[in-house]
Amino acid sequence: MLFHFCLLFCAVDKLGYLRPLEDVTLNDIGLSAEFECEISKEGLKAEWFKGDKPIKASDKFNITSQGGVHRLVITDCQGEDDAKYTIAFKDVKSTAKLSVKGKCQ
Repeated sequence: MLFHFCLLFCAVDKLGYLRPLEDVTLNDIGLSAEFECEISKEGLKAEWFKGDKPIKASDKFNITSQGGVHRLVITDCQGEDDAKYTIAFKDVKSTAKLSVKGKCQ
């Protein structure tokens, strides 16, 4: 009986995405883009990446988390922001693409 309980408990405790990141397309430059995901555990610290480079919170990148919901907002998007963005919790990752369309001023 104890063995069955452990199997059930361990399966429920596994980290996973309830909502993974989704691709974002902006039809003009200068807009903000928002990536959001929800994971099955609360209180975990996320690491964000643009391509393979880590992202830190700044005026350009607003990083927030509340419960299991994690969000990255990229402000004043330009052509150079067009890239793949990844959120990682140890070895569990989700990746989505930001496409910035529109003409440079």
